[in-house]
Amino acid sequence: FNLTATITSKNNEHASSTGTGTIKDDDVQGLQINNVTAAEEAGKVTFTVSLDKPSSEPTTVKLHTEDNPDTVDANVSAKAGEDYTALSDVTITIPANTTTYDVNVTLLNDEIAELDETFILKGEITSDLGNGKTAEGTGTIDDSADANSLKATVTDVTQLESAGDMTFAIELSKVS
Repeated sequence: FNLTATITSKNNEHASSTGTGTIKDDDVQGLQINNVTAAEEAGKVTFTVSLDKPSSEPTTVKLHTEDNPDTVDANVSAKAGEDYTALSDVTITIPANTTTYDVNVTLLNDEIAELDETFILKGEITSDLGNGKTAEGTGTIDDSADANSLKATVTDVTQLESAGDMTFAIELSKVS
């Protein structure tokens, strides 16, 4: 904006000067990524990447997935390429005056009965407002359908008492 000042006294010839005032917007974007759970057979999990307030300019966010390093048991960390399709340096643009963007990660149904597994979606704002702000969300792959369908079959064995130990065959309905 401009401000013009003019001297209006009798002893001056109406001298004036103009100055420009610039308001620099120093509001910084905050970033969040929600935690989500989806059934393995659903084929995808949808994260919502959110800004804490809308921006007058589009906001770019760089995303990537990681196997979850924070799990106590390595067997419950989902593995890229086996349990989900990894995202690597994917850039999304959240349009001006909006605050959310949905990101899908493809789940790979391995038909193996196992515990729920987790992975991480990480994001970083790369545009001016909020540049460098980061967030992460955990994706949980619910494998209860495979686990609930696991059945074991035990064969019957008949033998003479004098034969000693009995050996039973146990067969699982799917890999576990």
